[in-house]
Amino acid sequence: SPSMETCLGANVYRESGNKIVRNRRQKVGDPKLIHKLKSVNNILIGKMALGDFPGWKKNCLKRLDRIHAEKPIDLILSSFAPEDAHEIALAFKKKNQDVKWIADMRDEMSLNPFYNGQRKAKLQRLEKEIEPYVDAVSSVSLPILDGFKSLMNKNQNIDFIEVRNGFDHERSEVYNFNEEFTMLYAGTFYAERKPTEFFKALVELDQEGKLPQDIQIQLLGTHLNFKIPAVLKDKIKVLPSMSNEECLSYMFKADCNLLLHPPMGVKGVFTGKLFEYLSTMKPVFGMVDLDDVAADLIHELNGGVCVDFYDVEGIKRSFLTLYKQWQQKEKQAYKEELVPTLHRKTQTKIVEAQIEKLLA
Repeated sequence: SPSMETCLGANVYRESGNKIVRNRRQKVGDPKLIHKLKSVNNILIGKMALGDFPGWKKNCLKRLDRIHAEKPIDLILSSFAPEDAHEIALAFKKKNQDVKWIADMRDEMSLNPFYNGQRKAKLQRLEKEIEPYVDAVSSVSLPILDGFKSLMNKNQNIDFIEVRNGFDHERSEVYNFNEEFTMLYAGTFYAERKPTEFFKALVELDQEGKLPQDIQIQLLGTHLNFKIPAVLKDKIKVLPSMSNEECLSYMFKADCNLLLHPPMGVKGVFTGKLFEYLSTMKPVFGMVDLDDVAADLIHELNGGVCVDFYDVEGIKRSFLTLYKQWQQKEKQAYKEELVPTLHRKTQTKIVEAQIEKLLA
């Protein structure tokens, strides 16, 4: 229900929408039937072009009008997804053109290759509507930002700023080495993001007599939508979904953190877990697109080893390199001064500077 509370000196207003006709969030651990029903619901919501949260937009606009009447708003910041947030900001800006507007794009909109034609068309219309009214556009990486520049190049007054995701904890722990070489993967598996090639590489190492026996692969919070080869079953440990704090503990204690990020057909996707991995200053084993931002960032921080997602021979070599590093108790030689720049508080300063510029 609608409510207002104060947090860190700011008023926080919560507006409800339609509780029945709305987008449903998928959760790790959902039974298969529930997962399918949520998927069908979300597809239907998208096809009806109602937005993810029908009713919420209307209530938020009313709230904004009331706030603006009591004390004029100087700037509004909206973040996609869902697109409802931009639609609220756009409607408000059209009525109050002196108000500055920052449209934050965490991901692509119409350029997202996973959206169908109908959804792409809707987002293309929204992008065109946004262009004449927005003052600044932010996104998580330069390649994604370049996509928005190409779509909104008619308005020369838009500022385009990169505001990465990041980690938001203040933890630091003593660098440890486990009794077994312990590699952790945290997250879910879906579509092409599966451990198939990784498992294939380990099986081949076993067949060649090169697979170390003192290893443990931890899979944390994963959907059980994959098969574990018989020769690896005693080396794979599947951990349940847990809180972010607990998850961080496993990342800090692991000897290596595994990043599985296949080429997605677009550039500029870091994946959120990468920042948390790098914050531990343990080596990252990145099975990634070698010509994209995740590999660039790992190399920039000297944070580990990167290999093409589908390069089985390269995966084998890299795995043994990291195992030998653990065996010799060699710490990963991070460029430690760069790690704090990945903290979210550093990234928010970029937004702060943009706000000050617009309001100057």
